[in-house]
Amino acid sequence: MPIDVIFATLGEPYFRDLETSVVSDIVERRRTIHCGLVVSCGGGLPVREKNYQMLESIGTIVCLHATAEKLLARVLCGETRPLLQSESGEKTEARITSLLSQRATTYHRPRYRIDTTEISPSEVCDQIISLLSLV
Repeated sequence: MPIDVIFATLGEPYFRDLETSVVSDIVERRRTIHCGLVVSCGGGLPVREKNYQMLESIGTIVCLHATAEKLLARVLCGETRPLLQSESGEKTEARITSLLSQRATTYHRPRYRIDTTEISPSEVCDQIISLLSLV
């Protein structure tokens, strides 16, 4: 079921519980499978303390961040985010700014942060590899 349908039919709390369940499953599997793993999550997942702690228990957390203006441009170019749906760009920008403010403490917790405002996905990958000394 697409995320926006989950939000619309079952609500955000249900979706957040699903996220926690998935992270818990990943942690359990890491106990038996010892291979490299990248977990890419949405911005709301690490806000729940239990999720953050579980992610931290299995590896290094790297926070990808961008300016509110860049996030707005990405959303307006087709990225669908249930919490950012509105009838106007101004309302969406205000919502982005509000979410960034609400989540600031969580987003500043990781040791590693990469500003993705002006770089490509491949450059993000290169920076992550460099940060983690995997090369």
